[in-house]
Amino acid sequence: MVNDMAYQRLLTSLAVTTSALALSGFILIEQVAGVGGQMTADQQNTADQANHLWRHRLLLVKLADKEQLQPLIDSLKSIEQQQALSERKLIIYTDIDNKYYQLLNQGQLIEMSSLSTEVQTKLASEQGVRLVGLDGRVKAYYSASEFNLQAVIALIDTMPMRQAEIIVQSAQ
Repeated sequence: MVNDMAYQRLLTSLAVTTSALALSGFILIEQVAGVGGQMTADQQNTADQANHLWRHRLLLVKLADKEQLQPLIDSLKSIEQQQALSERKLIIYTDIDNKYYQLLNQGQLIEMSSLSTEVQTKLASEQGVRLVGLDGRVKAYYSASEFNLQAVIALIDTMPMRQAEIIVQSAQ
């Protein structure tokens, strides 16, 4: 009985928090766009950041060349990996020769015409892989030689927000 009540309080708290975050994100984007709906570059940057904050985890990959990226690309071709990334709301961006790409679940690279300044800054720093949490903070750094996607997934699964997601998913 006590566990059921605690579980119900957790679900209610998560629902209220998620609703408030979604609403505040919507208001932020509406305020940024203004009345005419046209955004300047700075406004677009702010809207891009709002689109990821509390909605996606980011994996930011900066390696010396595309060949170093190939093992990650190959690993994303499995259905299991695609599902794992989707369940964890993980989006992968990479910087190759100062061009930005999103790495899709099937291992495809899509060039990004624009990327938020914050994400560009994190990608511009030293080579390696950074995991950015739902809160926008860097949670882990991996050198190219020690990077392992399974380790990243395992780390995400230990995070409090992911634990809450798992509880909500299991209740449905």
